[in-house]
Amino acid sequence: MTERMLLGAGRMAEVFADGEAVLKLYLPGVGPDMARHEAMVLETLRPLPIHAPESLGVVEVDGRWGLRMSRMAGRPLGSPEPGDDLPELIRRFAALHRDMLGCPGAGLPPLFPRLVERIEGTALLTRDERVRIIARLRGLAVGDRLCHGDFHPLNVIIDGEHLAVIDWLDATNGPPEADIARSYLMARQYFADLAEVYLDGVLEQGSVTRQTVLDWLPVVAAARLAENIAQELDMLLVLCRSV
Repeated sequence: MTERMLLGAGRMAEVFADGEAVLKLYLPGVGPDMARHEAMVLETLRPLPIHAPESLGVVEVDGRWGLRMSRMAGRPLGSPEPGDDLPELIRRFAALHRDMLGCPGAGLPPLFPRLVERIEGTALLTRDERVRIIARLRGLAVGDRLCHGDFHPLNVIIDGEHLAVIDWLDATNGPPEADIARSYLMARQYFADLAEVYLDGVLEQGSVTRQTVLDWLPVVAAARLAENIAQELDMLLVLCRSV
């Protein structure tokens, strides 16, 4: 592969500069389905009032499947610079999430089956714990809104007054409360002093209540266990066992 500048890396993929575009390459051994799915999600987003990358096509580079996308100008909101007003950045992040959750999720896969699959697939919970959490899930609202699935400050690109959202692989059609609960869960782990600023902001002027978000926390915690993030396990297990 031609030498390219690495822009970022996650558990499943690396993102490289590719001229005026970016190239997201999934790790070796990952088939084309993920890239094709993310391309489909980006196409689904195009009619919506959301600033997101444009899919430029699924590619295979040196045996690795990936996706070329338009490049979003700016820097991650989660990488603050000296002098940044952090509470104000989080309020903007929360307002963006609130606006996104007002968009329809039609055309995207439903959230519920994905959550059930992840909860049933974790060996970190007993069978009884999994049964209780899935029973909690089945008692919660289904919803039909656009859920990002991994909405945190590193997946928001800020360029002055403009905010763009990246990494849409996990987008689904589901309840806003679930997406908020996941973001709140990560906020409590990684920027705890601003977690309440986020939650207050995303709930402002909306129909979602704090209690409905809290009702979702054990469910999204159980699903996140499947990601095996070592520093989060104790916190996630405590939430799961609160059911």
